[in-house]
Amino acid sequence: MKHFRIGVPCMLACLWLASAAFGLAQEMPPSGAPEQMKEIAFMVGHWKTDNMQYRMAADTEWETTSMTMQVESILDGCAHHSSLKGRLLGTDFHGIATISYNRETGKWQSSWIDNYSATQVLSQGEFKEGTMSLTGKNSQMGQEYWIKEITKKVSDREIEWRLDSTYDGQNWYTVMKATYRKQ
Repeated sequence: MKHFRIGVPCMLACLWLASAAFGLAQEMPPSGAPEQMKEIAFMVGHWKTDNMQYRMAADTEWETTSMTMQVESILDGCAHHSSLKGRLLGTDFHGIATISYNRETGKWQSSWIDNYSATQVLSQGEFKEGTMSLTGKNSQMGQEYWIKEITKKVSDREIEWRLDSTYDGQNWYTVMKATYRKQ
């Protein structure tokens, strides 16, 4: 029993030393909300637009609708969750998004899914001088295309939002645009 009491702590110490020698004992990566989340804290709240314009192709007429957007901070400030509701193409429309900052890549990341297309779009990009620009790929009816979502902070109570699209990676056109005001 005496050897057991001495042997176990010695064995544990040897394992710890061996793991440190082989680089297995590393510092923990940063955890919790990234500092960059403070840059978009103004987004939290209830937003409304009465002038969302959309079109299905570059050569079609603009349609106008109203939308509301609820943004909340989730996961102890590590991400934002947005819920967008309104009418689009004559039907009730509901979409949800998450956005967070990835410390590893130094990029903002977003996911989007709605009840219209039922596909999940993953985007990433940057936030500079009050403007967030996120780019991702989507597909519809078997055809892939790129999207670029641009959100510009006009003030703490107003944002301009735009969604651009391209099929060839060069000729972008605006699909949707709106000015949101905080309620």
